[in-house]
Amino acid sequence: LGMKTGSYLGSHLIEAAGPKRVGAAILYAMAGPDADRQERYARTWAPDLDIPEDGSLFTRLWAKNVGIYGTASPRDLSMCVAEAVINIDRYNSIYPATFRSHDRTWRLITEYSKLIPITILVPDGAQMTPEEQVELVSIPGTREVLMPAKGQFASQCPGPFTAAIREAISAVSAADVS
Repeated sequence: LGMKTGSYLGSHLIEAAGPKRVGAAILYAMAGPDADRQERYARTWAPDLDIPEDGSLFTRLWAKNVGIYGTASPRDLSMCVAEAVINIDRYNSIYPATFRSHDRTWRLITEYSKLIPITILVPDGAQMTPEEQVELVSIPGTREVLMPAKGQFASQCPGPFTAAIREAISAVSAADVS
């Protein structure tokens, strides 16, 4: 689950394991394919991070995440910063790869939605940078569930998030029985 890495990893796991082994998927909404935009994000959204002695990395990551998620959940912001720093080597490589394969991720989700149920959790808006809104679009063949928050659904709206997960699981279970 995730607008960038979650959908990338989820769709590629379905491809690797095959739709017979993956009965369903729940992913985060995505922007439509746009190779120029994705290449720009690959180069600029998550540039290589260094850890300077003055601690400015923490301030920079905090400001970036506040701009994207707002200040409603300082705990979530702290987790975003901590995860970026703890996983700095992966951070420096996964985002460019994710952005550069966005069109392929989109194609995989569209293709596999014909074979397995895919639920897309759609936020109440999304931003890639503090200044740039993301225009999320419907992915043909998927089922969409609107979330009353943006960003980290599990902590910002745990009730609707859990209900969406349960409903998707119930739909798959009901289909398996019939």
